Amino acid sequence: MDNNKHNRRLYQNESTGSISIGAGQIILGVVIILLAAFTSWLSILVIGTGLSIWGLVELKHSLNKKVNWLRLPLTLFAFTTGLLFLISPGIGSSVLSILLAILFALGGISNLVTAAIKKTSNRRWVAFSGLLSILMSLLIVKWWPINSFMVLGVLVGIEILINGGALAVAGMAGKKVRSDYFHRFSS
Repeated sequence: MDNNKHNRRLYQNESTGSISIGAGQIILGVVIILLAAFTSWLSILVIGTGLSIWGLVELKHSLNKKVNWLRLPLTLFAFTTGLLFLISPGIGSSVLSILLAILFALGGISNLVTAAIKKTSNRRWVAFSGLLSILMSLLIVKWWPINSFMVLGVLVGIEILINGGALAVAGMAGKKVRSDYFHRFSS
């Protein structure tokens, strides 16, 4: 009997965690959407700075050690890409928009395959999330490069919002299924 209570508490905590993380992602998604231009600019600034620093560190290492000359093209590419992002955020947002389109498409396909393979109670939500991710990928490509700067922040916010909603719904569904199971078999 003690083991049954322990398992019930464990499953309830797992579902509560999913609901909490999902709610946090929903809030984060809304904030990102409301601050779309700022989040786009900040993303480009952070990535540009990171690529530039990485390129400089790799370049210094390559020149000092007289090894890793094969890494020199990658190093120069990282540095110049980062510098380009910092000098021209518009180009950076265009590049990031295409990369996000690819990321959203792959995530959507992954969710659709997962929903098809795993026969769980929340698979409709997972499939729905996958379809929306693919739709957003197509919208990015359709609007590219004209609206890349605003689209970047808005669609990242929407993606986080959708994933958070799907996670919260899955957590609630899991909580109900587990509660029904334990209620039925613990009596």
